[in-house]
Amino acid sequence: MSADWFPFRVKRAAPASRLVCFPPAGKGGSVFRTWQPAAPEAIEVLAVQLPGRETRMQAPPIDDVDRLADKICEALVPFLRHPLALFGHCYGAVVAFEVARRLPEDFVAMLCVSSCRAPHMLSPAGWSAGRPSFVDKVEIVRDAYGDKVADLPAELLEELMPGLLADLVALDRYRCEEPVELACPIHLFVWEQDLTVSRDEVQAWQHYTTARFTTSTVNANREELAPEGATITHAVYAELTRADEQSPFVHQAR
Repeated sequence: MSADWFPFRVKRAAPASRLVCFPPAGKGGSVFRTWQPAAPEAIEVLAVQLPGRETRMQAPPIDDVDRLADKICEALVPFLRHPLALFGHCYGAVVAFEVARRLPEDFVAMLCVSSCRAPHMLSPAGWSAGRPSFVDKVEIVRDAYGDKVADLPAELLEELMPGLLADLVALDRYRCEEPVELACPIHLFVWEQDLTVSRDEVQAWQHYTTARFTTSTVNANREELAPEGATITHAVYAELTRADEQSPFVHQAR
C-alpha cells in the first residue's frame, strides 16, 4: 500500500507539485518529517519510508536497488496525476535516480541529488562479501555509520541491524557502468561541509541529463539533513518555477 511508503504525508489541497524525498543509508523517512511545514505552499512532501525502518520495522528490508526502485515506482502510481520532483541524499540519490529512470518521463520534472557520487563513479566497499558474524557486522556498521550508531545498546543495534546492512549491501552491489541520460533537469545540492565526496564526483551528475543541470550550496554539514528542509524545498521550488512551458511542472495538478 502507498500509505506504508509515505507514512508522514501531510496532504495539501491542490499542490502544484510533489517532492518525493529519499533518505540516506541507515535512515528512515522521519528525517524529512519537518520538511512539509517548512516547504512552499505549492509543494507537497512525500518522505519515502523504506521497509525495515521506523514505522515499517516488521517489513523485510530490501537489499537490492533495482528491486527497491521497482517497489517505490508502484507506490507512486497514485500520485502520477501531479508532477513529481525527486530528492535523494547520499544513498537516497542512487535510489531516486533509479526511480527517475523507471517512471514515465513526462511525470518526472526534476531529479535533485545531494552528497552522492555520480552512479558510474561508485565503487564497492566490500560490505556485501561473505556471511559476517554479529561482531563483524558491528564493525561494518562502525565503518559505514560511525561510532554513534555502532555503540548503541546491543539489543537496539541488533533490531536495527537488518535495515542498516540492507542499504550497505544494496549500494555495494549496485552497478551503473556509464552515465544514463534522463530527460528531466538535474539539480545538485553541494554541502559546505562534506568530506565524503569530491567536487568532481558530484559534478559528474551533469552527464546524466539532456536538460539543464544546476547547482546550489547548502551552508551546513551534510550530516545535518533534517534542519535544512526550508533551504532545500525552497531551492527546489525556485528551480521548478524556472522550467519552460514544455515542462510538466508549469501545469497545475489535474
